[in-house]
Amino acid sequence: MNSTLPFAGRFYCATCWGVMALNITSDQQPPRLLMVAEFSESFCFSQMMHSLHLVDNGGEMMLVHRTLCQDSNYYRKYDAYRMDLEAGILIPVKSFNGRGAFMGMNRTMSV
Repeated sequence: MNSTLPFAGRFYCATCWGVMALNITSDQQPPRLLMVAEFSESFCFSQMMHSLHLVDNGGEMMLVHRTLCQDSNYYRKYDAYRMDLEAGILIPVKSFNGRGAFMGMNRTMSV
């Protein structure tokens, strides 16, 4: 798990393969993680160079992929996606609809 987020009454986590949700059934089955959005191809991921961040952007779940890149200098690249949980897909976006995202090592928030 690279990022976790309680959202709309469920617990979500991001991995390099997709976004998963904790499924708690009413019977005696133990809780389990179910894939709710599988990435078409896995994100390149290294703990030292990359991170995935789930964020609640004013009631809309977003995912940010932060990458450390190198040419003549090191720099960070940020790719943002809107989560469509009904379709189980990520939709690339260019902005947070007038909001700002603040990213730490373990938590991201949008204001």
